[in-house]
Amino acid sequence: MDSVLSPDFWDREWKKFRENNKGYSGSRFSQSNYWNNRAEDFARSTIYSASKSSRTKQVFDFLDSFDIIKPGMRILDIGSGPGSFAIPFAAMNIDVVAIDPAPKMLEILRSVMPPELPGSITTVEGLWEDIDIKQNGWENNFDLVFASMCPGVHDQKAIEKMMLSSKKWCYFSGFSGSKKLSLHDEVLTRLFNRKYKNHFNDIIFPFNIIYSLGLKPSITFTKTHNQQSQDIDSYKSEILDIVKNISPVSPEIEAIIDSVIAKHSCGDSIKQQISAVVGMMVWQKSQ
Repeated sequence: MDSVLSPDFWDREWKKFRENNKGYSGSRFSQSNYWNNRAEDFARSTIYSASKSSRTKQVFDFLDSFDIIKPGMRILDIGSGPGSFAIPFAAMNIDVVAIDPAPKMLEILRSVMPPELPGSITTVEGLWEDIDIKQNGWENNFDLVFASMCPGVHDQKAIEKMMLSSKKWCYFSGFSGSKKLSLHDEVLTRLFNRKYKNHFNDIIFPFNIIYSLGLKPSITFTKTHNQQSQDIDSYKSEILDIVKNISPVSPEIEAIIDSVIAKHSCGDSIKQQISAVVGMMVWQKSQ
């Protein structure tokens, strides 16, 4: 049996954890289709959100505390989404390669990217696990490999691939504990007298893999609270996927879901409060 100090132990435990909890996440694990369908909603909650600057500032302040960000550097942004960090990086005269599996995410990024940036952004469509870094010439190519809340970094191989792409620094952030979603909780409480368990990933696993590889990641935790706006049809599809993992959907169940949606909807969208604890960590590939 692998020791608790072995990366193989934590890799195996991470996979078991994700497998045991994936039923709570509905369609979240079909990354390309899920994020393609959520692109507009996600953009409203990130790049178009009033709270985007505070969330971005937390990450930049953390990176700045290690004196990582330098004009003229090169960053690989894994799971870039619509450019929440790629655009601010490029505004600091940094060249960014932004990877995302959802073409609509990258389409939004290109549409909102200011025409004149000191740096540059190159977009690459694809899943991180499918990207061939050797073929792309990315080995030891980036000053910082950056993955913020990226579901595509989900095992030891993905972590090691980040380090192979980096000259020196890597950054990863992920949830610590379960994320709380107010509408999901309301629906599941009314239907099954239980709250939504959103705990299909946790930063404890990548942290311990990196530590057991002999490295010393620096980590900090921050509480987040924001309001997410989502298209009603998109929300209903998502909550139905989650409910189906618990019980067949009867007309009575669907009526309760519709009543919650009607209670909280405004026009064609619905808003819910989301709170979580996020862990942010950086490490050097060799120490």
